[in-house]
Amino acid sequence: MSRIIYGTRISLAVGIIAVGIGALTGMMLGLLAGYFGGLINTLIMRFIDAMMAIPPIMLALAIAVALVVVSRM
Repeated sequence: MSRIIYGTRISLAVGIIAVGIGALTGMMLGLLAGYFGGLINTLIMRFIDAMMAIPPIMLALAIAVALVVVSRM
């Protein structure tokens, strides 16, 4: 049990850092869109819509394929 608890430190840190980066990025984009509005708001909204249209598993597979192709060069 102590090994499991000790081993979760890295996994927990990675999860917290990933959520923190996502939250910080989302807050910054939201603040920019809310403050400037107009064209900036539209550009940010369209970018996020495009990101949400791609299923996460497909994006993960595309990144994995790209990494494999690059590593074989």
